[in-house]
Order: sequence, then structure tokens, then C-alpha cells
Amino acid sequence: MKKYLGILIMIVGILILFGVPVNAASFGMSSSKRQVKPNESFTVSIGGQCIGRVNISVSNGTASTSSVWVEQNYVPITIRAGSSGNVVITATPTPGFSDPDANEYSPGARSTTVTIYQKTDSSGTQKPTTSTNKPTTNTNKPTGKPNEEEIKSSNNLLSSLTIENANLSPKFHANVSKYEVNLPANTNKIKVSAKAADAKAKVEGTGEINLKQRR
Repeated sequence: MKKYLGILIMIVGILILFGVPVNAASFGMSSSKRQVKPNESFTVSIGGQCIGRVNISVSNGTASTSSVWVEQNYVPITIRAGSSGNVVITATPTPGFSDPDANEYSPGARSTTVTIYQKTDSSGTQKPTTSTNKPTTNTNKPTGKPNEEEIKSSNNLLSSLTIENANLSPKFHANVSKYEVNLPANTNKIKVSAKAADAKAKVEGTGEINLKQRR
């Protein structure tokens, strides 16, 4: 007769390569272009590992919508540039914004800037119409934060998790952090494999695990 042994697996070992702990929730935005011609249209994507409504405001341009609903995804919107200068797009979460586990999440507004080009010099090189400021595509840091945060990941989820010769219960899902497996009573070792969803992150606690040391 087999006696089943419940193995509790806690997925808590994901750290970014720079040694800084990260949160499961994330919110950011990115632009499809860094520079555009006057009145040209381009796409901005808004979202992340978060849930809620986001208000959109645009300086020196217009947006296809004034707000979007994000639910653990990125939502594209169309921006039409003005005639000169820089287009500044700002995304602001509304009250009630949450992380994937429905916990309150207040990441603050995100902004990205796209430069409008139209003038050319004698060599045909395009120049900004009224500003020489370098365009930015800030994806995951609040306005005004140090630049080193750009290299950090805000995604500590897994893209896969398996145990050799065993089935997870429940089935693997990126937002589930606790699983059980049923094993024969004489099982002494298991082999755990996992892969981080973000290439900048690494997974710890995988490989061969000796169950005798855990009993």
C-alpha cells in the first residue's frame, strides 16, 4: 500500500542578478518609437503584472483613448504627435489599482517622451523642431527615480515549474506560489526544475532535493 507524502514547495528563491529583492507586481509603459515626424501616429503599451484602470494624458499630442483597463497584460493605445517639440504621455493608475493577488498597489504615474523631428541639415540629418532633449522610454520606473533602477527587474514570476516523475497540484500557473505532489512513501529524492519569466532574474532552490533531510 502506498502512503502519500505531501511535498510543500514554496517558490521564494527568485532574486535579480543584482542582488535586490523584487515585488511580484509591476506597472510600466513603453513607446514603439523614440522620434516621430509632425502629426505622425505611434503606439504606446501600458500595463504589467497589475489590475485596474489607468488614466492617459498626452502633452503636445492626442491619444486614441483617455483610459484603459489592464489585467496582467499590456494594452496598446495610439498616440498622434503634434507639430513640434516633444510628445509626453503619462499613465496614472486610478484608486483601487491592485497587484495580481488583489492587494492594493500604488506604483505611481509613468511617463515616456517622444521627440518630434521635421527639420534637416545640409546632410539630410533630421533635427528636433524646437527641443534637443533626448527622448526617453521609461518602462518600469517612476518619474524622477535614479537611472540604475532601469536595470532591475520587477518580475519575480516563473515561466515553468516541473518535478520529475510527478504532477503538480494545482497545475502550474505563474501567479501560484504553493503546490503539492503525491509521491510513494519510499521516495527519498525529487528533482525540481524551474525557469524565471524574466531573463534578468535567476531561480534558486531547484535541482535534486533530499527528502530525508526535510522529514
